[in-house]
Amino acid sequence: MASNNLSLSSHNALSARHMLELANAHLENARKAYENDSPLASAYCDDADSALKRAAKPSTTADPTLREEVANAHSELRVLRDLLSGKDKAQGTLKKAQKWG
Repeated sequence: MASNNLSLSSHNALSARHMLELANAHLENARKAYENDSPLASAYCDDADSALKRAAKPSTTADPTLREEVANAHSELRVLRDLLSGKDKAQGTLKKAQKWG
C-alpha cells in the first residue's frame, strides 16, 4: 500500500507536460492492447483519462501548443473508447476534446 501512495504523490508533482506524456504512453498501451484483444485496453484508457485530468493545469491553457496536444490526446481517447465501450463514454471525452481544442 505504501508504494501506491508514493506513486500517487509522484504523479501530483509532475508538470502538465509530463502528465500529457504519461497520458500518451497509456494511450499507446491501450492501442496495443486493443489490437491484441486484451481486456487491459479499457484500463489503459482510464489511466490516460486520469493523466489528462491532471494535465489540466492553468499552465496548460496558457501554452497553445500544449493545449492542442491535450486536445489531440482527448480525441484519440475518444476514438479508443468508441471502439471499446460504445458511444456514451466516447461522447464525454469528445466534449473534453472540444473544450481543449
